Amino acid sequence: MNHRNTWMALSLVLLAGASRLAGQTAQNPVLVVFGSNPDAIQFSHQIGTTNPLPQSVRVYSGPPNVPFTATANPQTVGGWLFVNGALTTSGTTAVQGQQDLSISVTPQGLAAGSYTGTVNIVAGSTTRSLNVLLTVSGSPQLRISPASMPDQTVERNGAVTLPLTVASTSGTAIPYTVIVAAQEPLTNWLSVSAPVPQTGQPAQVTINAALIPATTTLAIGALRFTSPSNGQVTLPISVIVTPGAQLQTSPNNINFPYEIGRSTPSAKGVTVTSSTQTQILYGATVTSNSPWLTLSQSPNGPGSMTVSSLTTPSVLYLIPNIGAVPATPATLDATVVISQPGGTVSRTITARLIISNQAQFTLTQDSAQFSYTLGGVLPNPASISLGSTSIPLQFTTASTFTTGGAFFSATPTSGATPQNLTISLDPTRVAALTAGTYTGSVRVTSTSGASPIDIPVTFTVSGSALLTVDNFQPDPFEGAQGQALAERSVVVRSTDSSNQPFTVNVEYGTGASNWLILSPSSGSTGTTSGVIRLNVNTQPPLPPGSYTATLVITPTGVPSAPALRIPIRYNVTGSINVTANPLKLDLTQIGNTPPAVQTITLASTTSNST
Repeated sequence: MNHRNTWMALSLVLLAGASRLAGQTAQNPVLVVFGSNPDAIQFSHQIGTTNPLPQSVRVYSGPPNVPFTATANPQTVGGWLFVNGALTTSGTTAVQGQQDLSISVTPQGLAAGSYTGTVNIVAGSTTRSLNVLLTVSGSPQLRISPASMPDQTVERNGAVTLPLTVASTSGTAIPYTVIVAAQEPLTNWLSVSAPVPQTGQPAQVTINAALIPATTTLAIGALRFTSPSNGQVTLPISVIVTPGAQLQTSPNNINFPYEIGRSTPSAKGVTVTSSTQTQILYGATVTSNSPWLTLSQSPNGPGSMTVSSLTTPSVLYLIPNIGAVPATPATLDATVVISQPGGTVSRTITARLIISNQAQFTLTQDSAQFSYTLGGVLPNPASISLGSTSIPLQFTTASTFTTGGAFFSATPTSGATPQNLTISLDPTRVAALTAGTYTGSVRVTSTSGASPIDIPVTFTVSGSALLTVDNFQPDPFEGAQGQALAERSVVVRSTDSSNQPFTVNVEYGTGASNWLILSPSSGSTGTTSGVIRLNVNTQPPLPPGSYTATLVITPTGVPSAPALRIPIRYNVTGSINVTANPLKLDLTQIGNTPPAVQTITLASTTSNST
């Protein structure tokens, strides 16, 4: 088998997404596996030390819910290779079309040398084989922790650096080399740094999502650590690329009414934020031919045509310079371009200077914007001060709705400046809305001859505060007493792809407690903390039996939001014994005739002794 081609084919299927896995049947599914490197799954063991850590592989299928059987087949000698702690295990790829398998080795009693085997995964008429290589030596061997890095979540255009522990089985310092053995896509997004390349010294892996193509949401790669006389270890990595942080501005349109001979309009602020928890460095520039507008970080100035090195969240102030234009009636527009480093235009703000000989309406803010998450608390009303450039103005107000029906009201409906306008959401109407953006406006009309003004109203409703995970029914942890098992992960996401904070707790059911190890205990979807890492505490060993727990993931951004409850199981068996039948073979050769073929049957049993 050409494992390089297997790896590349696997990469392409994964990166193409669900469409490449669709249109198949459970009897003839597409079956791909992530976790093996281009050559083999590799284990290194020093005689007399503990077993190597298990390694995880992830099975993907198209369609989902495909039943499969995985069988460990040691080819040189028997009894050292296991899948999910057994010689054979069965499972399904579940509704998500994926499932994890734990590949482990038990090299105790093996002589120094190289041992090979395969793990065969069969689903319907499809078979995928993974090669396994075990090196047993009397000299110290390399150990990498973590043994694999599945589902690292990185924002688009962002980067993350993760620490690695490179150790030896004996504690003796071992020099090594490390390379990026494979990556897909081939854009150098994966790198590794080991300033002092020997065990016991710091090492780290960097994932730079800015180098991953915009059309790619899943990237995979592998690092290979090699010591000439102390073994070789491969670290598989998968990366989920989430939408990157984007600049957000409010409001996007600002009016400066000016009555000739009266006071200069006051500065108005634009709030600049990030769409995620990641801070963004930005700058802003007034386009040419607009000398009447300047920018500043302070409402009192001084202003300039360009500002730089601002960081979200912050307020950018627009300050009009009336002295830069003739004192004649006119309407002048200016555009403010807000950009991130590198010149990428992210947002534009339109500013309008209205010069008149008559009194005009003034507003403390030019729009009303509300944000709401289904199931959450309704936002407070918006209060906008309505004034005049000089004399009091009589007015009436009327609300119009582009989408969403009459989702707000404005009061008062008539009066005289100065006056506070209150825009309130209608709870009854809001309760009938689904996730989306709804718009309308409030028109203020003068009964004294001043020009009318419109106040845009925007209501953004995000999806329910429900959380979801990549696997609602994880396969159980399974292994013999005290056996180290592979770490697993649960990726937490929000149903509308927004960033939702959450906490994680464990409720223990039958059997013992405190056997489940998890990290972190809180996080936020769309960030690296949205990946919960799970493993079992094998010390002290639990008695053989089945243990249950429930992972309780609770969104904290919305009051009374329902929690996710994920069942976790841990099946502990006794020590594994492998027996052969018959125990000896009698071979007789007559002349040049080869001895007759004989069969040895291998069977595994477990011992429940503690």
